[in-house]
Amino acid sequence: MRFVRHVLLATTLAAVGSLAVAAPASAALPSSGAWPVCAAPADRHCVESAVVRDGDGGASDASATLEVRSDEDQTVSWTAVGDDPPAGRYELVLRLGSYLPYYVDATAAGFRATYRADNDGDVTLTITGSPVTTWRGDLCAGQGYWCVTGFADPAKSGTRFAGEFWAVDHWSGGADPETLLEYIGSDAAYSSIGSEAADGHWELLGFGNPDFGPDRRPLRSTLSTAIPERYFTDRGTTGADAVAAGLDVVAVRWEWGAGEVEAPVPATAEALPGGVAIDVPDLVHGYYAVRVYPRPSTFQPGSGVPGVPTAVTVTGAHDRTTVSWAPPESTGGLPITRYVARIYGAAAGGPAYDECWTGADGTTCDLDATRPTATSYVHVSAVTAYGEGMPATALPVAGRRVAGGVRNLVVVARSGQATVTWAPPADPGTSPITAYRVFRIDDSRNECVTGPATRTCTIRGLTTGRTYPFSVYAVTADGWGIITGLSTTVAGPPGTPRAVSARPTGAKIRAAWAPPASDYGSRVTRYHATVWTAAKGGSPVASCTAPASRRTCTTRAIAGKRAYWIAITAVNGVGVSAPSTRVRVTVR
Repeated sequence: MRFVRHVLLATTLAAVGSLAVAAPASAALPSSGAWPVCAAPADRHCVESAVVRDGDGGASDASATLEVRSDEDQTVSWTAVGDDPPAGRYELVLRLGSYLPYYVDATAAGFRATYRADNDGDVTLTITGSPVTTWRGDLCAGQGYWCVTGFADPAKSGTRFAGEFWAVDHWSGGADPETLLEYIGSDAAYSSIGSEAADGHWELLGFGNPDFGPDRRPLRSTLSTAIPERYFTDRGTTGADAVAAGLDVVAVRWEWGAGEVEAPVPATAEALPGGVAIDVPDLVHGYYAVRVYPRPSTFQPGSGVPGVPTAVTVTGAHDRTTVSWAPPESTGGLPITRYVARIYGAAAGGPAYDECWTGADGTTCDLDATRPTATSYVHVSAVTAYGEGMPATALPVAGRRVAGGVRNLVVVARSGQATVTWAPPADPGTSPITAYRVFRIDDSRNECVTGPATRTCTIRGLTTGRTYPFSVYAVTADGWGIITGLSTTVAGPPGTPRAVSARPTGAKIRAAWAPPASDYGSRVTRYHATVWTAAKGGSPVASCTAPASRRTCTTRAIAGKRAYWIAITAVNGVGVSAPSTRVRVTVR
């Protein structure tokens, strides 16, 4: 959160002009590391008090629960240590010396941040709020309206009460009453400082959360924020007058097919010294901005997310499941914008395998039910600008599995063709295997198809020495099975031996050579030298053989006082190479 917030803060300080407080060049905290509990009235940069209050008004010390520290980047942070901090409303009072925060960013519910300065310029910051459940996931957190559906990860989520602020200014005034600071408290994965938009409304950008909890229920969010008094005075009014006239708080989300959608949300506004405190107890999931307009609220009491769709049915046909429904009994006070259906591999938890959606008048859509589980579960929800409603009770649908991958795949490729063999899959799926398909990944047109009982086939038209990727899968009524692949090089006879030479050794001939440039996918096993009576044609009169590790051999004795010609061939597991060019040698 810190990195995102600092970037947004720097951007906003540059953008909001007269609303920004410039940071002096020497604004560095005089201490770093953990803050102690204040031991004397003159102590600074310490915790004056930390308490947690229960619902009955009782209070207990929380100094061991709340950890406060400052960092070299001029931030001060606090956090309730542990995975599950005690419930209640926390109140943390910090002595900041002469430093005044511009903005406070918190993960909390019902959050407030106020300060008071005395005649000596010493600032006391009071932070109040409650722990909140924060949902995090790998997909979509902070991605705003361009995000696809995201699901929270229980391992990355939890209950937190934490936050930070940046000490950007020295207090230079005299005594000041308790005054509201600009702050934001939320359970969102990301949040940002507010600023005045071009048309005059106050806007907070950069929110993001997963759309759904681990139980696949649509997540809701909370927000507490403060609009500084200078925003209202720049508009020729006061925070108190603006609250009396009315403020309209809306959440902004992106709806496929409709674009940007604003949804009025329930909110309370309270005018305090320094600005207006805004509390929003319920925000739509998937929102990426919150706007506050200087006008009476357009939220209708009793409005909320739509009810669950009714008369939901599912029917399956091989790899497709058709979902049908009727509208919910209640739309929550806003018109339905679309319906969405999802299919899961378990009754609770886990990501959706597939989803489909329709417009406001839709009553049916199709889902892919081909999954490696015996039973899948379908949910249907209605959506309005206020968010997605709770899904109808999950309906099971008989899962259909495609065949698993074939086993023991072997490819023997030589002489321009490849023979592929395999064993049937360990899991044939939910329907009988009707065929197998073998194909080249680089050219799917070069394939062969066999019946269910045949588990070998040959692909032709290949180039010797080239490597080809082959794939095999079983076919059933439910679709393609899991693809199994293997790459191999098409073997051929080796290339021609090179650098052939020969010399007489008495009545014998000793031949020498270098190996061929390529063995074409099959290792050379031996070499063979043949002595001929002519440069072309003629008759063989002698020969010798050498293993692959040697590069010379010597023939038997032959008649002398004449010329002979010798050629060398290489042999591998596929065949014999073309002979080398014959080399002349004279036996004396």
